[in-house]
Amino acid sequence: MTETPLSFAQQLLRFFDLFRPGSASGAAFNIVGRYRIRGPLDVTALDWATQELVRRHDILRTVVHYGDGVPCQWAVDVPPLPLDVRSLPDPDVRAFFDEVDATAFDVSRPPLLRAVLATTADDEHLFGMACHHSVFDNWSLAIAMRELSTLYAVATEGAEMPPPPRQYAELALWQDQGHDGPTDESLAFWEEQLGELPLVMLPLDRPRTPGAQGERAIHRVELSAEEAEVVVRRVRMARATPFMAVVAAYAWALADVSGQRDVFVPVLTNGRYRRWTEGMLGFFINALPIRVYLHEDLTPTQALGLVQSSCLDAYEHQQTPIVRTFEHVPDLAMVLGDQSYALTPIQFLELPAGVGPTTTTAFGEAVCETVVRAGEGNQQPELTLPLDGLTTSAMLPDGRFVVDFVYSTELYDEKTIARFGEDIRAFLLGLAADNAEARS
Repeated sequence: MTETPLSFAQQLLRFFDLFRPGSASGAAFNIVGRYRIRGPLDVTALDWATQELVRRHDILRTVVHYGDGVPCQWAVDVPPLPLDVRSLPDPDVRAFFDEVDATAFDVSRPPLLRAVLATTADDEHLFGMACHHSVFDNWSLAIAMRELSTLYAVATEGAEMPPPPRQYAELALWQDQGHDGPTDESLAFWEEQLGELPLVMLPLDRPRTPGAQGERAIHRVELSAEEAEVVVRRVRMARATPFMAVVAAYAWALADVSGQRDVFVPVLTNGRYRRWTEGMLGFFINALPIRVYLHEDLTPTQALGLVQSSCLDAYEHQQTPIVRTFEHVPDLAMVLGDQSYALTPIQFLELPAGVGPTTTTAFGEAVCETVVRAGEGNQQPELTLPLDGLTTSAMLPDGRFVVDFVYSTELYDEKTIARFGEDIRAFLLGLAADNAEARS
């Protein structure tokens, strides 16, 4: 048994665990893949493929120690975990995946992956794969499904085994040896950018109950395909991206509802800055604190310009792990760890090349597609960190642009989130109005 240190991303989880015990190491901090498989399926081959996936990737057999002493992790040999196969002729799809999601993992007792297959009809199945989030992320889920397809072909067609994968422990050791740390220039940038950081958030409807995890709900804001086309055109004209427009809209709405013009918006990125990590299973995350001052008389387009500049500056220094930034900007750690602060960042969701939210996976002649839950569009609702909420955005295949808010019902009423969402929608449509005025 060889102990390795925690990665930067896992250290961020431990930070939240210190302020909100059990939030990151707890049994319910899961990520779940939800799929429907149609076509002839060799269940034995899929069973072997899932077990082989766990055998090949140490991180799925890793004990993660967040508690007392020196936090660390180590891989162990565990008995094979068979595919949980059942018959479900009259399926309640949501209930099935909710049960998979409710899997209680203990980070000290791997494996930290569970796969469930339910046969619903001839050549039709539901497939759920749950994993504890401390060792897995959305990017990993896409990689795992692609590798399951390859391993299934090995079992059924005699295909060549894929090469041995690089292990997550390599990354953790590499980071611990100082190869991926921040530069002096980057630390100086963040020290200057984040000095005297304001505590700005969407005001709570109710105070936090100590120790309570709280239920989550989802609220969606939508632009029609016609509205989205105009807005995106205006955003491109401003040399910005749709994601920057969402950050600007969020900051604008936050400034309006809080009455503070100096706004801080945490943005989550996938944290995979090295090409050799792109095929690696594990937990990757980093946070970019986007800070902008929005004067009261700004137009939406002017506000977008300020946010675009702030985002570009932050992107130049995004390889600085936020846990290292904490050491030099204690105000940032104090804000994020403050129990009175509702941490509701925006996430820039990225997937591996060639993989999208609706990408299908082949198991021989069977086709595996993502099951989209009502109200979630093409995004998964899981929280990437133990957060009070999360905002994601996506351009749907039919041209609609959606912004999804996952929020804590312990802290917020639906009407509060809906009103905040309408402010964001109004800002985005305001960009289109600015465009129309510019043409006239």
